[in-house]
This record gives sequence, structure tokens and C-alpha cells, in this order.
Amino acid sequence: RHQNKLELLLANADDGATSKIYDEENKYYIEINDNLQFINDGQSFIFNSEQSGFNHFYKYNWHTKQTTALTTGSYDIDQLIGIDAANNKLYYTAAEATPLERKLYSVDFDGKNKQCLTKENGTHAITTIAGYQFFLDKYSQLQQPPIYYLRSKDGKIVRTLEDNNKLAERMKEYNIGK
Repeated sequence: RHQNKLELLLANADDGATSKIYDEENKYYIEINDNLQFINDGQSFIFNSEQSGFNHFYKYNWHTKQTTALTTGSYDIDQLIGIDAANNKLYYTAAEATPLERKLYSVDFDGKNKQCLTKENGTHAITTIAGYQFFLDKYSQLQQPPIYYLRSKDGKIVRTLEDNNKLAERMKEYNIGK
């Protein structure tokens, strides 16, 4: 059985009637996942797809049949961190500069104003805090133990929660991570 066609149906809970709101076909394969978030405007949703050859986020309006690319480029998005519907903003991690790193980005629902919110090279494992005013960032690199930051929504470090300095010093004693 091929997995090269995706159809999303909208169902009326009262009478069971359905209508197709989105379809996508690929000659070879379509990745099916749970990265589908409906927006409270009653006519659009955000999802990810590999239709460009890379895994990216899109916003689709099923009334106008308009697809807006929220992320573009020769890299893959990694994870949907959150959707701030009140401010029309998507938060996600991606391996934009190199496949060895994961950084936190934000972009508006129209695909504009993309910002890298974690400038440090390495991996940023992000946990959202309700309201998207702050994020917890577990930042790590190959040769250092993780550092835990509390960041504001614009990526600024509000507080270092754990710097793991003692562990870093111990690693130097044993040449761990070299």
C-alpha cells in the first residue's frame, strides 16, 4: 500500500457530512505526523510537509485554498515548539546552519519576520511556558555539560538556572569531551 497521498477531511459533527479541506500528493512518499494545529480563525491550520524537498512549516487556509510557506530553505525543521495564536507567531527548532545543531526560531503566520532566538552554537532543547512569554532552554555542546537558561520570548537570557560549572571543571580534569 502506497503512502503517497494525504487528504484531510472536515466533518460536521451534527450530520456527519465531510468535505475535503486539503490534499497533497508525492510520487514516492508522504510523512504522516501529528504536527497539525488548527488556528482559531476557523479557516486555517499550520502543518509541516516535505513538499519542497525539505521538511518545513506551512499555513493553509481551506476557504481561499491558499498555502503560505512559513519556513523555507535548504534545511529541515526539527520540532514544533508552539503556536502563539494571540500574536500570530510560530515557534520551532531547526537545523538551519548545520544538521549538528538545533536552534529556536520564531516566524509570523505570514512567513515574515523570522528570528533566531538562540544564537549560541549547539543544541537547544526548548520547553515552553504558558503564554509564550518565557522559554526554558537546555543548551548543550559536545564538549560541555548542559546549561539551563530561562529566556524571554525574544531569546534574551533572563536567568541562568544551572551552569554546571563544577561538572565542566571535573570534565577538564579527566579530559572528557576532548
